[in-house]
Amino acid sequence: MLHAGLMHGHKPPASVSLPLLWFDRLLRRYGALLPLPILALRAAAVLLTPGARSRAPRALGDGAPAASVGEPVTWLWQRREFGEALVVYAGVTFVRWSVYGLHQAGVFWIMWRAGVVSAAPLMSDHVFLGSSLAAVLGAEAVLICLHIDRRAVAPRRHPAEHPLLWAGLLLCAVMLLLVCGDMHFTARFFHMPTESFWGAISGLGILQLPVCWWLLRGFSHAGPHAAP
Repeated sequence: MLHAGLMHGHKPPASVSLPLLWFDRLLRRYGALLPLPILALRAAAVLLTPGARSRAPRALGDGAPAASVGEPVTWLWQRREFGEALVVYAGVTFVRWSVYGLHQAGVFWIMWRAGVVSAAPLMSDHVFLGSSLAAVLGAEAVLICLHIDRRAVAPRRHPAEHPLLWAGLLLCAVMLLLVCGDMHFTARFFHMPTESFWGAISGLGILQLPVCWWLLRGFSHAGPHAAP
């Protein structure tokens, strides 16, 4: 509420229509779905990879020339990477729903036992949502950059690959800026400082660090398949 901002010394804007109110409404309604267009752009670029529909030979001794082995193997690695990303992003959404649901249930149970009629949440659900989106968008930005780097030295490229990847990266950056801006206004004017703090810390520890671990694990296990 706006009175929360007043309580910790911040004056709300002259108008209730905050600059990112349109995005805030979009975020509340479709938050978990917002990264999907970026994921779709990366998937389209992967599908355009030369040799994407061919079967990778099992070894160089299968009779295939050495130059033709890299691209199908890279495609198989990228397809596995894309599937893992879908699972991880769905997991982030499920964990966010579960954690905040348990948080609300716990708060209201404690308040009910204490005889309190109304209870304030301990953490901001909106900041927690923003943390989950930052985790997913950050991961997509890293994966797109890796794809751009791999395909830059590939012997064959589809002419639409790089435009799709750069469009995805640009959309990712814009969406990250919008999410961070919306979280700023949310934390400043609509939540108590402790609620915003615990929402951000919970998002960092429960959502963002595991996604970082997944990315680092992928780097360590990619091996030669990551090479174009």
